[in-house]
Amino acid sequence: MLPALCDKNLCTGCGACANKCPRSAISLLPNREGFPEPVVNGQCRSCSLCTRACPVLFPPDHYRSEKPSGVFACWSLDETVRRESSSGGIFSVIAEHVLSQNGIVFGAAWDTHLCVRHIAADTVAGLASLRKSKYVQSSIGESYRQAEHFLKQHRPVMFAGTPCQIAGLYAFLGKQYDRLLTCDFICHGVPSPAVLEHFLSSRRQPVAAVVHRTKNSCREHWVTYFTEWTFAGGKRCIVDDSFIHGFLTDLFNRHCCMNCQYAEIRRMGDFTLGDFWGLGAKVPFSQPVQKGVSLVMVNSEKARPVFDAVKERIFYEERSLEEAIAGNQRLVSPSGEHPLRNTFFRDFAAGMPFEQLERKFLRKPWQERLSAALQIYLGMPRYAALRKLLAGLLKRR
Repeated sequence: MLPALCDKNLCTGCGACANKCPRSAISLLPNREGFPEPVVNGQCRSCSLCTRACPVLFPPDHYRSEKPSGVFACWSLDETVRRESSSGGIFSVIAEHVLSQNGIVFGAAWDTHLCVRHIAADTVAGLASLRKSKYVQSSIGESYRQAEHFLKQHRPVMFAGTPCQIAGLYAFLGKQYDRLLTCDFICHGVPSPAVLEHFLSSRRQPVAAVVHRTKNSCREHWVTYFTEWTFAGGKRCIVDDSFIHGFLTDLFNRHCCMNCQYAEIRRMGDFTLGDFWGLGAKVPFSQPVQKGVSLVMVNSEKARPVFDAVKERIFYEERSLEEAIAGNQRLVSPSGEHPLRNTFFRDFAAGMPFEQLERKFLRKPWQERLSAALQIYLGMPRYAALRKLLAGLLKRR
């Protein structure tokens, strides 16, 4: 008799069930949309450990915070770390503190096949691959088991991931560890790894490396969503990536993301990290933000002393929770469903070439494409100056 796993439409692909199985009887395999989904093999002995480790069937809600004790706009004072991060570099600052205590840090990294997988870092140099946004669902692999191993050795562990991955870790562990520090990210939803693979394989030249939300575009400006590709021969280019357009419009995000149970203020992580979009829109903020600003929510009693310990290495200013929500709606509501999502995956599953999928589903209006091209070519400061000039000329008419 097969174990009772959660409904496939509710499954987040967190991997807690596979990590918990003592016989390796569960594998996470791509479903028809390319998302990892648990599949049980003949080694199963119906022990039900996987069922009890499922955060959908048994939500670890006792780990949720009621309300953050502090909301901050922050960035690292190390300009290199800030430049090499998607926002303000606070993940790296907290991670370095954990490493200084003989700790281990888990996060998402690209592998050599351009798949995103959770790995462990035990050196500051190892944090480099864990930085920056990766807009695709990461594979947890055996990282929950590895985290438990280090915790049982009484080593500090920092685990960073989406809220559902943090919930999966808690459900897998089944107990609290004083030395575990968790960081969840404000999540818009996770795109299909198979869609990204199909997209990259359709490029005219083989892509060797990807940087989403690169700061090398627009003269290191933070607020852009451009992608940097490095090709096999070493050439680099910055593009207005249609895959990112699909992600932002919810075209190929996981089904459960449309009704995400973690898109609320009661957070799973000790910290919540994200971009502080909309900073200063209503309440003035006096500092320049072009290089990137992190939103940091201190959610638990564990997080507060860590935040206090890194204050000397960061700029920080306390802001309101209302301002954070105004710029990050995924803090209180899940992303919606694209009306063509099912049609897209029908054509994707049928093997439609990605060039045709792009033309059918991902074509931007010419005005948006022109605007993106100018931003990449001119850089954000000169692009903003050009827009201001044109607006002034139109007013005179």
